[in-house]
Amino acid sequence: METSSQPAHGAAPPATPESADHLAIRAGEWRTVFYSFAVLNLVTIAVSFWFMVRVAELDDPLVHAAALQKFEYSIAALGLLVVGSILRGLRVGRQSEAQHSQHLVAQALYAASQQDLELTVSARTRELANANDFLLAEIAERERAERRLRQTEERFQLLSQATHDCVWDWDLEKDTLWFNDAMRELLGHGASHTANMEWWAGNLHASDRERVMQGLQQAIAGGRRLWADEFRFRRGDGAYAYVLNRGYVVRNDDGHALRLISAMTDLSQRRRAEEELRQAKEAAESANRAKSEFVANVSHEIRTPMNGVLGMLELALGTELTPEQREYLKLARNSADALLRVINGILDFSKIEAGHLQLETISFSLRSTLEDIAGAFALEAESKGLELNCEVASEIPDKLLGDPGRLRQILINLMGNSLKFTERGHVTVRVAEEARSENALRSGNQNEVRLQFAVSDSGIGVAPEKQQLIFDAFKQADGSTTRRYGGTGLGLAISRQLVELMAGRIWLESSPAVGSIFRFTAAFRVAEAPAAALPQPTDLRGVRALVVEDQAGRHEALDAFERWGMLPTLVRGTAEALAALRQASERSIPFPLVVMDLHMPEVEGFRLVERIQQETQFADPRVILLTSAGRRGDGARCRELGIAAYLSKPIRQAELLQALQLALGRQQTNHDPSLTLITRHSLRERRVSGVILLAEDNPVNQKLALTLLAKRGYTVRVAGNGREAVRLWQQGSCDLILMDVQMPEMDGLEATALIRQQEQPSGRHIPIVAMTAHAMTGDRERCLHAGMDGYLSKPIQSQLLFDAIEDLLPAAAAAPATTATAESLPLLDKQALLAHVGDDIGLLREMVEIFNRSAPVLLEQAAAALAAGDADGLHRATHALKGAASNFAAAAACQAAIELDELAQSGRLEPARGALAALASEIGRLRLRLAELAGLEQAVSA
Repeated sequence: METSSQPAHGAAPPATPESADHLAIRAGEWRTVFYSFAVLNLVTIAVSFWFMVRVAELDDPLVHAAALQKFEYSIAALGLLVVGSILRGLRVGRQSEAQHSQHLVAQALYAASQQDLELTVSARTRELANANDFLLAEIAERERAERRLRQTEERFQLLSQATHDCVWDWDLEKDTLWFNDAMRELLGHGASHTANMEWWAGNLHASDRERVMQGLQQAIAGGRRLWADEFRFRRGDGAYAYVLNRGYVVRNDDGHALRLISAMTDLSQRRRAEEELRQAKEAAESANRAKSEFVANVSHEIRTPMNGVLGMLELALGTELTPEQREYLKLARNSADALLRVINGILDFSKIEAGHLQLETISFSLRSTLEDIAGAFALEAESKGLELNCEVASEIPDKLLGDPGRLRQILINLMGNSLKFTERGHVTVRVAEEARSENALRSGNQNEVRLQFAVSDSGIGVAPEKQQLIFDAFKQADGSTTRRYGGTGLGLAISRQLVELMAGRIWLESSPAVGSIFRFTAAFRVAEAPAAALPQPTDLRGVRALVVEDQAGRHEALDAFERWGMLPTLVRGTAEALAALRQASERSIPFPLVVMDLHMPEVEGFRLVERIQQETQFADPRVILLTSAGRRGDGARCRELGIAAYLSKPIRQAELLQALQLALGRQQTNHDPSLTLITRHSLRERRVSGVILLAEDNPVNQKLALTLLAKRGYTVRVAGNGREAVRLWQQGSCDLILMDVQMPEMDGLEATALIRQQEQPSGRHIPIVAMTAHAMTGDRERCLHAGMDGYLSKPIQSQLLFDAIEDLLPAAAAAPATTATAESLPLLDKQALLAHVGDDIGLLREMVEIFNRSAPVLLEQAAAALAAGDADGLHRATHALKGAASNFAAAAACQAAIELDELAQSGRLEPARGALAALASEIGRLRLRLAELAGLEQAVSA
């Protein structure tokens, strides 16, 4: 039965033959049921197929599971509707019910497809769209990664082929090797595409193989990523190349080694260059050693004749000369000095430029070093009327560890420049402690000290724009300076480099026409457990002294006074000095000692002494007068005023101490100290005694030293080499040795070491002073380390020679005073005389001829001075006669001269007449005896 009713709006369409896929509804109940199941199956299969295809396209497992669950719900609901309709049709049994069931089926199918599936597909579509976007992004990232990988591989290929290094890659799992072109070129025909590690190890040098393979295996097994080694690897031609291998171990996440990528650098060229450099270095060192030896030998060969030239010029200047002759000799001596300075500067500069100058570290006395330097310039300062001062702060330790030779060189250069460029005023050296070094503060080592040295003058000064220029080699402030003052321009350049070697710096503070201050710093260490370098007397403790100073600042004697335990009082000028003396007298604590400068702006020192003597309430203090420039007649004026001591600046502290002790009666003397003027000369005369052993192989230097020492009053014995010097010392007849360093058979260093070794059992110690013409680095220090006590560089300067000897020999005043007279002493000591001249009768004859010419002249000068009442003139002539007589070991004549000289120095001219006659008699006797010894028939002509 057919129906024609229309469905309502929005309802499912009726089950028509077209909508039921051309299925006809036949009559009969079972047929209706059968066809309903068929329709249901077809619809279910169709929907399931469509839905499953769409669901299968979902990649997300969670979305896929949700879609299947919703599909199952929909099919279950549809099945319930269909089953219910079928059961109902079976109960009623009517065809209309079957039709109605078909209508419900169509209705259910439509609802399911239009509602559940629409919602599900819409949600899934959105999810699929998101998943599609994610998939597209992942695909793009994968493409980028693949592109980067390709670029990396291309770069690796490019680098491995472009580099000169040999790159090889070992796959540990497959045990295969990959080589770049450079590696293949190194291996030549030996490169194999199927090479493995066994093959690679076979190319190692047999001596390197075990070490290299062991290191490689340790790198792989030990978890390291980097491996480097240097070894020999066989080339394609069979030769071995030195290579530097740097490897990188590639590991997986578990740390298992997968590959070893390495690069080998061929070191053959570098090894050849290193070998050439080593050979060149050895050649340079050999040439440098040859140069050093040449410089040392040339230095010795230059200085030895220069020593003779300067020494003989000095001796000649000490003889009777006409003014014209004296002027010529002075010019010759100055020229020789200038030549020696140039030679020294060039030698030092060449050593510094070559980097061969090294500082020594030895113990030395700072104050003694400065006193030596100042003493060397004292005569030059006095000749120019300049005041030369040297001040060391009291808190600075005296014993230091450093290089005194180089410190001396710097100061000599700076002080020499100051004296050269200063016409009036002063030159002053001051030493202060700058600061404890930073290293000392960090380490807590307080044995390190940094000193600042300042050399100031009132000279021409230097313009600001020229102040840095003068520290360059061969440079001076301007050309006019060189033309007027001379010089090579090396001194300050050498000083700057020496200061830098001493961990310091040097600079200049100067104004034109005002003056200059050269400052430099240097680091030293305080000597551990230093020996007492300065005398520490106990007999001066508590002695009150009035020190009169004419200018602001600290007087140079104050530090020494305080160190010796004295009680000094410093006053400024005459008024304060007189007021202090009156106040002390009123309190009954007078000053027993007054120390003052001779030249003061308010009043001269002599005038102040007169004022003191006029004050009757003063307790007649002993006066020590200091002067920077002595004048003729000062000695006589001092004796007239009863001044105790007259000392020239700069003052050595040892001399100041001895002067104080003599002036205050603390030291033994053979005459009344109140009647004798204490001078630097008289202090040195007290130290002139003893026998000196001269070890010198050069005849000219022998004669020079003999003459200088004999004139000074010493007895001299001569040795021609070190072996002979040791033999003469073993005889025990000398008090000091002057030891040349370079001598045949045995040099001075060997001789000194032998003497020191033989002294040990007895505990004796004879002073030894080195004399050398060498000027190389370390000569001084080597001599001192060998056991020598002093060092003199040739050419020998007489004053430096005397200072070195007198600093080491004990003072004559320390020995008991002698009461010997000329009559009680022998005329001469023949054995000592012959030893003095080295048994050279020719030399003796020459010395006698000189003595025969000079002695009568000196006697006439002494007589003329005595007749004129000139005590100074009498002293000079008598002193010269004593020196001449001592050359011949003539004890009687020397004693007669000493007695006359003491009378002259004390101003007692009346008894001096008899003493002069006695001296003339002894000189006559001596001349006759000398003529006999020398075989001169007409030696005595006057």
